[in-house]
Amino acid sequence: MKKQIFQLLVFLILSVNYTEAYTIPQFSDSRTDTLSEGQYREAIYLGTDRKLYFAGEKVWFKVYNYNPDNRCASGLSKVVFVELLDRSNNPVIQTSIEADNASGSGSFTLPESMESGNYLLRAYTSWMLNYPPELFFYTTISVINPFTGIDKLKAGPEPRGSDHKADGQGYNIPPEGMNAGSKDQGITISTQSNYFSTRKKVRIDVSAHDREGKPLKANLYLSVCKSCLADINENILTYKDPGEGYKADTAFAITHLPDIEGEIISGVIKSTTTGETLKNKDISLSFVGKTSLCQFGKTNDRGEFKFIVKDIFGLKEMVIELSDNSDDYYVELDPRYTNIFCENTLPDLYIDTSRINLLNQAIISKQVNSLYEAELNKNQEIVNYPDPVDFFNKPARTISMSDYIELKDVNEIIRELISEIRIEKRNEEYILKVANSNPYEQFENASLVLVDGVPVYDIKSLLSSRASEIERIEIVTSRYFYHDCIFEGIISFITKTGGMDIFRLNNSVYRRIYEGCQVRNNFCSPDYSHPFPGEAHLPDFRNLLYWNPDLKTNAEGVSACEFYTSDEPGDYTIVVEGITEDGIRLFGTAGLTVK
Repeated sequence: MKKQIFQLLVFLILSVNYTEAYTIPQFSDSRTDTLSEGQYREAIYLGTDRKLYFAGEKVWFKVYNYNPDNRCASGLSKVVFVELLDRSNNPVIQTSIEADNASGSGSFTLPESMESGNYLLRAYTSWMLNYPPELFFYTTISVINPFTGIDKLKAGPEPRGSDHKADGQGYNIPPEGMNAGSKDQGITISTQSNYFSTRKKVRIDVSAHDREGKPLKANLYLSVCKSCLADINENILTYKDPGEGYKADTAFAITHLPDIEGEIISGVIKSTTTGETLKNKDISLSFVGKTSLCQFGKTNDRGEFKFIVKDIFGLKEMVIELSDNSDDYYVELDPRYTNIFCENTLPDLYIDTSRINLLNQAIISKQVNSLYEAELNKNQEIVNYPDPVDFFNKPARTISMSDYIELKDVNEIIRELISEIRIEKRNEEYILKVANSNPYEQFENASLVLVDGVPVYDIKSLLSSRASEIERIEIVTSRYFYHDCIFEGIISFITKTGGMDIFRLNNSVYRRIYEGCQVRNNFCSPDYSHPFPGEAHLPDFRNLLYWNPDLKTNAEGVSACEFYTSDEPGDYTIVVEGITEDGIRLFGTAGLTVK
């Protein structure tokens, strides 16, 4: 109940302040503007597919968003920021993922040029930025670059031997601090055999249960990789309670609100001439493309603005501009990733000398597989997200230019084909007006004009744009209300490329590439029961046989998955980890051998 009340309060704050995109809360040192005892906290746990990687390989990961006070799933923040840092806290990788329903997954590729060594992987949400960085999630991964920086590697003091028992039965290695520390509570993993030949199907059955043997519904991830890379003896899934070092009576100032609906983009607008902030100015944020994803608002008394960006995945061109067509301003956008770090000392990377031959073979396998990776992954599935819709929903009329003869420019298109639009000239400037769908009322003001989803105000330049570049025109013939903005009709020009090539915005308009949450790729697992043409002749030397971030047990506490082994014999480690609906963390590992 406490969680629901808190989320309702935050929702009300966002509804009043952020959907309007201009009313910024005033923070102070009073207790109402601080986080202290009884306030809702948030924490992240992140698990990777393994511990040891080679430069150029892909890292797969799963995140869990939960309340550290009761260990239950948290649905507060919808965006999780993930960073890979080197010894000097320089970011090697920065990415964000959508964490819907309190969990999410993603991946990133390690640069081919990175040096060998240990790297710090950290994850946090915007809401967690209200707390010290020591309360973020941290884990370490190791990277070997066989072509550079070998001199930085050190031999381990003692050989460790085998990492797992290849008996097909699971056993628990409880991560430190987790409440799944009993051998009779957690994950059981079983396979149909102890040994497998190459390119054969493997079925893994997973069951989750409590101490009394009762089944548990759990949200899990499963990884199967070469044992020399899993490194489970060093407890790669070590869990650190984010509450360590946190004192209940400690108060922290609220400087960030949670990304309940999507990422909050904020910044300030200043005058290019004077450097002063521009107060109470109409402002818009949009993304270039064939779908109009515009937002409108005002700057506050400090020239600040905030927008909530929802359902933006991958790379998009973002445009922020003033609505008065001024060219005397510039935008300072707040950074997406924090530049505050805690004192984490990364240990040196030691190599177990007893594993040298296995590691060398894994390096060769990585090199061979990289030659054929594109061909093997050509049938990889990409998660399909719902198609975005225009912010104004459905237009009253759509004019497809392919239905008409080719005209010279946009001016001719309007005059010859679109009776609903009228061109007028006011104070030496052109405007476009839409005829109201209500015959008893006429619009007096200019309509909102968009080109590839971006508001444009230089109508004269638009009218002279080439008609051959236009794909279609959409028209809204009624008033459209967007918070305190009232548009007397909307005219949207969509070009063939969707890249706004026909129109040039003034130099003051803020344009940059915005990287939204990851477009999620499913792990590509070859199916040798019905290989694609030519696939049977491609060598398969995967270091990671299988990755499934969405393994969920049913009401009976069971789940299963299937995959095929590769061409390479050896020992492989199965790791399963996750969380139940009641906040119980589960961890299990088992082994299989390919002959």
